[in-house]
Amino acid sequence: SLFLWSGIQHAGHGQHHQLSGHLQGMWVAFALAAALISYYVSRIATTISHQREELASLRERAERSRRTTSLTTLAAGAAHELSTPLATIAVAADEARRAISSSVNLDNVTEDLHLILDEVERCHDILRKLSGSWELGLANANIATSDIPEALLRRLDPSISSRVHIELGNNIDHFSVPREHTLRSLGALVSNAVDASASSDKRIIVHIGKQDECLVLSVEDCGTGMPTDILEHAGDPFFTTKEPGRGMGLGLFLVRAFAESLGGKLELESQPQHGTRASLYIPLSMAETA
Repeated sequence: SLFLWSGIQHAGHGQHHQLSGHLQGMWVAFALAAALISYYVSRIATTISHQREELASLRERAERSRRTTSLTTLAAGAAHELSTPLATIAVAADEARRAISSSVNLDNVTEDLHLILDEVERCHDILRKLSGSWELGLANANIATSDIPEALLRRLDPSISSRVHIELGNNIDHFSVPREHTLRSLGALVSNAVDASASSDKRIIVHIGKQDECLVLSVEDCGTGMPTDILEHAGDPFFTTKEPGRGMGLGLFLVRAFAESLGGKLELESQPQHGTRASLYIPLSMAETA
């Protein structure tokens, strides 16, 4: 402004004024400095924004890790306290069943004892899951992605496996993943899909492929879907929409914990009346070469 004002003053006195080379150089320097400052300020602002997002993500992961640790501690205590009496109940019930199986008019008692044994085994299974059998360190074997379909179908009940259709993508045959955790995770997702589409006889689609440097294992059903408020809480520990006695609300939570232990994630996509897709992402860097 001073340079321009000086030029106007000289013009007002009838003097011919023109910016010298020195002043022109200063204008160029000012313009370059302003451009560079603007560029670096925008870069710094973008970097700060990314750092804030990363910090928020780290806080969220730390909170999930804390909840997982709390759950594992609680589960270990429950397993320790309940395993012994459950084993005693199982032995006593089995001996009682054997003792009265040959007696007459005791059919109802025999059925009750069978029910006790079944429920004890169910409790043992729940405790095995809670006591840390999902921890990554307990996995002692991997499975090639090409072998997952056959292994998964063998684990499923025949009434369920007949409804499951598995699709394999291209260029994934040379990867392998933790066998037990992967099959359990897929089994849990398939079980949820079957429950969600119990009123339909359509197939459950399991797809295994690659996307953005990740191995993606997705399970899609044709059920009624989930509203937004339920979708936000799906995967939280002990959150379930099933009837009492049909689920503990740990399936999705354990699947998510497994994915995050490998640096991956679990994504849920759902719309009311359009079904749900659960996608398990495992970084290719963590999927060992078979």
